[in-house]
Amino acid sequence: MGSLAVIGAILLAVACLVALSARWGFRGKGELPDDNELAALLDGLPGGFVARERLVSTDGTSVLAADGQGRLAIVIPHGAHYLARLANGRLFAEESGTSLTIRDGSLALRFEAGDGAPGWRTRIGRARDQS
Repeated sequence: MGSLAVIGAILLAVACLVALSARWGFRGKGELPDDNELAALLDGLPGGFVARERLVSTDGTSVLAADGQGRLAIVIPHGAHYLARLANGRLFAEESGTSLTIRDGSLALRFEAGDGAPGWRTRIGRARDQS
């Protein structure tokens, strides 16, 4: 009977920790980095990366950026932080009017690109061909 009480107490303690972490915001997606943080994240990529253009996803959680060398980078949430990585050869874009859906493996992001949608789709095709 004593071991059952201990197991019950442990389960209750874990449930309380999960509830507190959710309430205090220790999980889930944070806000997009500001311009300085975004620049620092991108600069940490191999070869450095200075974004000349960028798109913010329609849900406001991710960024697609292009530099002057034709490279593309994606900034995505990773827990409560953000992760920047160069887009690789698996990147595909589907254009629907003024919006783009970007797919990279299991990742799918939607962007409202306005009149620039065809240009971004072309950039993504070039970046894929260069990989």
